[in-house]
Amino acid sequence: MIIAANWKMNKTILEVNQFLDEFVSLVGENKHNKIIIAPSFVFLQKVIKFARKKNIKVFAQNCHQFASGAFTGEVSASMLSSIGVNGVILGHGERKAMGETCDMVNQKLKMAICYNLEVILCTGESENNRAEKEIEFQIKTSLKDINTDEKICIAYEPLWAIGSNKSASCENIYLKVKFIRDICKKMGFFNTKILYGGSVNLKNYVRILNIPKIDGILVGGASLKSKDFAEISSFNSSLH
Repeated sequence: MIIAANWKMNKTILEVNQFLDEFVSLVGENKHNKIIIAPSFVFLQKVIKFARKKNIKVFAQNCHQFASGAFTGEVSASMLSSIGVNGVILGHGERKAMGETCDMVNQKLKMAICYNLEVILCTGESENNRAEKEIEFQIKTSLKDINTDEKICIAYEPLWAIGSNKSASCENIYLKVKFIRDICKKMGFFNTKILYGGSVNLKNYVRILNIPKIDGILVGGASLKSKDFAEISSFNSSLH
């Protein structure tokens, strides 16, 4: 399973140090899952230094669509690759709420692949009655002219579930995962990993990870507490 933490705009350096120290002692040797931590840009190198010894992947939360240039305040895929970042989260609903379009996500995704970064591509509906149309448009636009899914996984994140403490039902997640997988197959992507994100927590993560055909979860708020994220990261399907 893929267990990914999106810290968003949270933590100070003291809190990062404390989290990493506690997380190591709690999670032990990771043998079951691919663990990903996506901290703020300013803490990437700190987490990378820690992660190298613990078989943990480090992702950025975004990147720019150009390799370099006069884009004050932005961070490029080439910069991320140069410091050892493994991948990047793209198309998150919170970025789209700031004006990011699927065409921009497509440009960013191409740049990420160009610099050998893995990608978690987020997709999700804003309205239930338009769910499938929105998701299909987002995926087809974001993956336009992409010819391989080797480094791409898709996170289904309904916008209404992000940060709301209201996760989608297991039935809804199952149906959307199946729908997304069918779209990917029609586009020639047969190995795409699919995650769920949106108010994942200690109360629901086991149910979600036991949904057929799901490959993991993208965790927001619950990933900020070392104890909670260690428990989630230690999920073993053979025990549940």
